[in-house]
Amino acid sequence: MFDITAIDNTELWVVFYTVRNNAGKPDQKWGDPDEPVYLTDHWEICWSKDKAITRHQNIFNEYDIHVSGIAPIDPEYSTDWR
Repeated sequence: MFDITAIDNTELWVVFYTVRNNAGKPDQKWGDPDEPVYLTDHWEICWSKDKAITRHQNIFNEYDIHVSGIAPIDPEYSTDWR
């Protein structure tokens, strides 16, 4: 199981976010039926917590963010693709 005390030493982090768009597919529609927004999910891998934090801060300058966050990738459940 993931040791929460080792969180700052985790090498891989994921930045996840959902972007609001004015257009999209019907299954992406959310909110007011008369003025919907369309949500798309995204994620990016970062090689350190600091890089994940910096990237997370920058996404707000690039997109209309609906929800977002960062999380460590649990070494117990990650694949060895590095």
